[in-house]
Amino acid sequence: MFKHVVLTMALVAALGSVAEAGGSSKSNGSIRFTNTSSTRIGLVAVDPSASLQAATTAREFTARGGKILNPGESTEFKNLRTGSHTVATTLVAPGTTSVNVSAFTVTTVSVAKGKRTQINL
Repeated sequence: MFKHVVLTMALVAALGSVAEAGGSSKSNGSIRFTNTSSTRIGLVAVDPSASLQAATTAREFTARGGKILNPGESTEFKNLRTGSHTVATTLVAPGTTSVNVSAFTVTTVSVAKGKRTQINL
């Protein structure tokens, strides 16, 4: 009998740890971008790395974590830590194959715990 009680207590403790670990991942936030323009492509990046900032082609830009959005498309950067993030956005003509990172509008966006921040381009 005592063995069953100890085993039950161990299982309850283990399940509590699993639930706590799962809950912490849900505390991160996200940023969702929607290209609301009808004739342009939006380029977006969150916390752009030096490598992404050095991209000169659309292919390099997307390979390094940037996103290209056609009119009406959305993308979401998930699992972002709570707090401030640097967001770089720009709108460019369709068919563009080059990227001019210096043309990006850079802003700071606050991400709340467990919440999604919406940005319309």
